[in-house]
Amino acid sequence: MNRTKTSNHFYLFDGAPWMVVYICEAVFIIVGNSLTIYIFWGIRKQLKRTSYLLINLAFADLLVGITLSLWISNGIAAMMEVRLSYTVFRVTLIIDVLGLVTSVLSLVVISLERMLAIVRPFRHRMLRMWHYQVAIASTWILSSLNAGVNVNIGVAYSYVTVVTEIGSILTITIAYLTIWISTKRSQFLRKSSRNAEQNKKLAKTLFLVTVLSIATCLPNAITLATRDYLQQLHSFRVQITLVALFANSFINPILYCYKMPAFKKSLKTLLCHCSREQGIFDDNSFGVHSGAGITLKSMRTVADCRLEPQT
Repeated sequence: MNRTKTSNHFYLFDGAPWMVVYICEAVFIIVGNSLTIYIFWGIRKQLKRTSYLLINLAFADLLVGITLSLWISNGIAAMMEVRLSYTVFRVTLIIDVLGLVTSVLSLVVISLERMLAIVRPFRHRMLRMWHYQVAIASTWILSSLNAGVNVNIGVAYSYVTVVTEIGSILTITIAYLTIWISTKRSQFLRKSSRNAEQNKKLAKTLFLVTVLSIATCLPNAITLATRDYLQQLHSFRVQITLVALFANSFINPILYCYKMPAFKKSLKTLLCHCSREQGIFDDNSFGVHSGAGITLKSMRTVADCRLEPQT
């Protein structure tokens, strides 16, 4: 049953199988981006000011995971035939657009920052922290305006989002094309330094992040532009594009693990630290509940030591 027609509300999915898929995605998004924010904050001295742009991207993706959790709640309510207020729908839609648009605009800011770092390195060094703060604030302001238009003018929902995504993709494409031309030119002139090589490696990683983001977002943007989007919302064709769209928000932490040694090292350190703490907790628990066993084992060890021949 298409509940979009019956209740005039927007429900993300229809049926338990899609609910399981979206629940898994929500867990991956929230856990992955929470770890990403924590790790990037810890290694911010290594990545310098770029780390704040990556934290902003991870926070936007985390917001997408929270939004997906809200859509799942709405979908479960629809499956149980519980009618939610229109206010719940509006709040969820605002957070949804805010997270998705901020994520795309964050990629735009990252691509422009990398372009400046490689094409105009001296000017890039003259940037101050307030420049990054203004850039980050701009992504949220533009996203808030986008969300306001989408909520207040329902007809313009698809067109505003599509125009924003197309403009972002064009900007990102121009930025990375400029980086590629500059990199080829510097190789031809044989001008390179350690800092320049690090910038190039980071640019390649972030370029891969951007390509995957565009590849996962573009199918839904194209589908969103069609007139029968809401009518076909629960069809397999639209649902696949939505799954790909939300998958974009947990791909980045996986990619960071493979392409950024500092991120991978910090993640290993964090996991090892957690495992050691769990091991200490287990040992303490064993000592509390099995004190007699530990005492006997200790006495046996002492006895064995005394029976060993002296050399």
